[in-house]
Amino acid sequence: METQERTKSLILSVDADCVSQLRTSTILQHLEYHFFPVKSAEDALLILQMTVPRVVLSEIHLPKMNGIDLVKHVRKDQRTTNVPVIMYTTVKDPVYRQLSQQAGATAYLLQPAHHNHLYEAIQKVTETTPRQYVRLTTFLDVIVGKEGIPGHVVSREKVTAISENGMYVYTQKPLLFGTVLPYTLFLGGQEGSITFEGKVIYRHEGVSGGKQPGMGVIFSRIQPEDRDAIKDFILERLMEGMPLTMREP
Repeated sequence: METQERTKSLILSVDADCVSQLRTSTILQHLEYHFFPVKSAEDALLILQMTVPRVVLSEIHLPKMNGIDLVKHVRKDQRTTNVPVIMYTTVKDPVYRQLSQQAGATAYLLQPAHHNHLYEAIQKVTETTPRQYVRLTTFLDVIVGKEGIPGHVVSREKVTAISENGMYVYTQKPLLFGTVLPYTLFLGGQEGSITFEGKVIYRHEGVSGGKQPGMGVIFSRIQPEDRDAIKDFILERLMEGMPLTMREP
């Protein structure tokens, strides 16, 4: 039954601050997490009776029961005892960090956190191979290679995921592991196109396990200003739908 199984990408967020909830939900929904916000620990416990989320984010200061007591309840329930709970809080006092750890919190993160730090914290407590940087689903044009390279035919492909360090290129003809080539990526808008050198670090041929055919490419040589353009592109997409006053500087 659904109520007895962990929903892989569901994040339950407990915070009475609507501004904080909006900011967090905007970022995480762009990263394809299912986000369920509640304002109190009592409401969170009601949700936990119906479904088991992948992770719980909780502020410490809540209207009635506080976040530390919420963690204790989560740990006492056999159904939820192993659910990671991240204290995502404005409380900087190290005493509360210690109390949270003693109650069974998995991690302690001050908010508002940089989007990479929030993503990394969630990855660390939910994935066996956690990612450090945000990996954004996208659909961008990319030119693989350039004229004049022996044995290589230039092709125009699609980038379906991108991070600060690399990208996934959707192609029916993925290159061999270790292949190093120049790439021209079209970010669109004011960013325009950027050119860099990339190295294939893994590949998939055909549709297997739900994965698209293509190749993972790490940025092996890229100018600082071009990496900054990628960072700006990712940030802008993450902040879409968020008021300007709430965005990261």
